[in-house]
Amino acid sequence: MISKRILTIYSPIIIIGILLILLIYYIFSGTVRPSIDDIWVINLEKDKDKLQHIMKQQYRFPVNINRWVGTYGKDEDRINADKDGVHFMFSRSDNADENNRSNNILSKPGEIGCWLSHKRLLRHLYKMIVPPNYGHLILEDDAVVQTDFSEKWDKIRKSIPTDWDIVYLGINKMVGDRLNEHVFRWRNDQSSGNWGCHGYLVRHRSLKHILEKIRFMTAPIDVQFYNMLGDLHIYIVDPPLITVNADLESSIDKQQKRVV
Repeated sequence: MISKRILTIYSPIIIIGILLILLIYYIFSGTVRPSIDDIWVINLEKDKDKLQHIMKQQYRFPVNINRWVGTYGKDEDRINADKDGVHFMFSRSDNADENNRSNNILSKPGEIGCWLSHKRLLRHLYKMIVPPNYGHLILEDDAVVQTDFSEKWDKIRKSIPTDWDIVYLGINKMVGDRLNEHVFRWRNDQSSGNWGCHGYLVRHRSLKHILEKIRFMTAPIDVQFYNMLGDLHIYIVDPPLITVNADLESSIDKQQKRVV
């Protein structure tokens, strides 16, 4: 048996050693370049053609693509949507008779379905037991990936600051400050831009903060990111490595016409 004297002598040393290890980990965990450790594409059950479109591009990535079944706004119950942060003021109709006939989302179902899809996926990722610097790449199913994506990403990722929380690999109407040849620091001033969530990389340890900021819906998901994530370290790769296929009809646009 270990004597009390030995424990008394070595316990402080063990504690100091553990604290040093934690300190070293804390210091160096923030100095990791972004990496793509898993990939998720948001895809509605009915959009099999879009799933095929994105899966045909899987070979361009360093890891396989996981499918996340998106929320089809028109079929979503307003009560369930409210539980996930979409207040009835967003989801109900201005017409009382329509609200009485249907419990589903009646106003802007495409925007709300998209918002819920991203939030529910981010919440799922947050619950995963992975290292804090794990990089989750989130795609929408109309994304177009450059054929030499992996080669370019391996080069560009080394020039992205290590304090990253989110990296947009493609964005519409980019607004930012140039850091180097390929990377801009995301800016959320009064300029109109930085739209779209078709391809963004999220650091696992940042998910808690992001989910707090989107606890309740205040705007479409990309606009809410723009309005509420200004305190995070966000970077944009430009020219983009991921763009949008303009020939594929937007799932949001398809749903915006109300049917009751």
